[in-house]
Amino acid sequence: EGEVPMVSPEELSDRLSQPDPPLVVDVRTRASYNHDGTRIPGSIRVLPDGAVEWAGDCPPGREVVTYCS
Repeated sequence: EGEVPMVSPEELSDRLSQPDPPLVVDVRTRASYNHDGTRIPGSIRVLPDGAVEWAGDCPPGREVVTYCS
């Protein structure tokens, strides 16, 4: 299977400042999300168990960056 490319925090910050930024999806577990109040501005929350279903409804052609830690 194909590898998923990794994006550094610095690279993501740069991409978010571009005219067509990626959609940032927070897929941390509920416990991790509730324990750590850190959020990426503009990110959306998708529960890990629902990520595959959500991906089916994702806007076509839009770059998506997920984070889980």
